[in-house]
Amino acid sequence: MRKILIPCMALFGICLLPLSLTFPLPTTEDFDLQGIAIFQCQCVAHACPCQKNGAPTHGTCEAADFVHVSNGRYGNVRLDGLNAVTIGNLVDQKQDRLYATVYIDQNATAVQRQALTSVEQFLNGAYVTGPLKELQVKFVPVVFTESRERTTYKIAIPGILEEQAFLRRDASGNPVSTETAMDGWANVEHYADNIKFGYHDNEVQKGWDHSGALESPAHPYRE
Repeated sequence: MRKILIPCMALFGICLLPLSLTFPLPTTEDFDLQGIAIFQCQCVAHACPCQKNGAPTHGTCEAADFVHVSNGRYGNVRLDGLNAVTIGNLVDQKQDRLYATVYIDQNATAVQRQALTSVEQFLNGAYVTGPLKELQVKFVPVVFTESRERTTYKIAIPGILEEQAFLRRDASGNPVSTETAMDGWANVEHYADNIKFGYHDNEVQKGWDHSGALESPAHPYRE
């Protein structure tokens, strides 16, 4: 069964850890976000090399970088309860192969949509392998659920994305797999089991199914 890497911090990822981000942005507003972040990719090993400033195992990094904002702001704009996810080849030494689409929660108001888009563009421009420029942005229903025991996480964009991760915890309720990492959202992450990771968007002509392969990382972050 594929593993998913779950980073801890107050925002995006499948790893469950406190997510707490505050950024002063030179060209946009400051933002301060708390919540859960999940990063699920095609890698088939724990300690995904991309999280250690290395090259992707497969050359490409077909991944979904998701965030659920439990509470937070962009400037004076509240973003509580909203979701966003960037999907594509997010890390690659060959910059001409990089691509991504940003999917923003359609429940967001026009002002919130712009705020979330600005946050996503800022973070994706910070990738070490080179900025992902001119990202396509789509406003869609993004559904996120977390089980009561905080072990099962699901993300869905109907007709486009389906993710499910299982975070193993010990008898004390702590994640059993924790790693340090270089990540835009956190410097600690937890690995979880990849149950489902399917993506198909006919409009952008991209898709894959990386479900259930052995030891693939994904990252959740928890408040």
